[in-house]
Amino acid sequence: MKLTQVENESVGINREKSDVDSRAEIMPSVTEHSGKFNDASKYVKFVRKNDYLVAAGKKIDVIFGVTRDGKSEIQAYLYPLAEWEAAAARDHCRAHGGSFAAASGETAWIEPSLEEKAVGVHTKAVENVKACIRAGRVNTADRLKFGEADRQKMLGEKGDNWAVYGSHHLGVDMSKPADTRMAYTHPVVKDGMVYKKALDACAGDDNKDIAAAAKVLAEMCGE
Repeated sequence: MKLTQVENESVGINREKSDVDSRAEIMPSVTEHSGKFNDASKYVKFVRKNDYLVAAGKKIDVIFGVTRDGKSEIQAYLYPLAEWEAAAARDHCRAHGGSFAAASGETAWIEPSLEEKAVGVHTKAVENVKACIRAGRVNTADRLKFGEADRQKMLGEKGDNWAVYGSHHLGVDMSKPADTRMAYTHPVVKDGMVYKKALDACAGDDNKDIAAAAKVLAEMCGE
């Protein structure tokens, strides 16, 4: 799903007229769904840009967080109920690595299955994949071969580099301990290279969140 603005674009806070929102956190609303990408505690103020993005013909408001040194970054997406059904907003949010919250009173309607609750999109892996794509480190020709030697290499000499290990896997099983291999599923990166065929395979996965995220990332890879 393509957006009309680049998602990691920084906003010139002092150059544009903006709606300032001084709340410390985006709370559940009866008029819009929300997707959080960064914790609100990082910022000293917030700037709301209405209709800042458009996806599939539907508008998205964006909350930018401003740090103490004046830098800004996306803190949250807001999906107006008038344009976004909860399920579609959830899929879009999670495909871009966000944490979704339905508008007040609609949570039960979009409650995921037991399988989806256990295994979800690993946001750190999404960030890693996007960084690799931006750097041009994409393998579009080969299938990803992921063996024991590759796993040991990622874990490092002490065998405990779980941050690196997890960043190579698009899926994370929240029911498993974070310091075990069982917690990470759907490998898509190897030796700093994103494998598009691995993303294509994940795009056909039964887990809707994994499939949606993989589809977006595969489209970013191009042909």
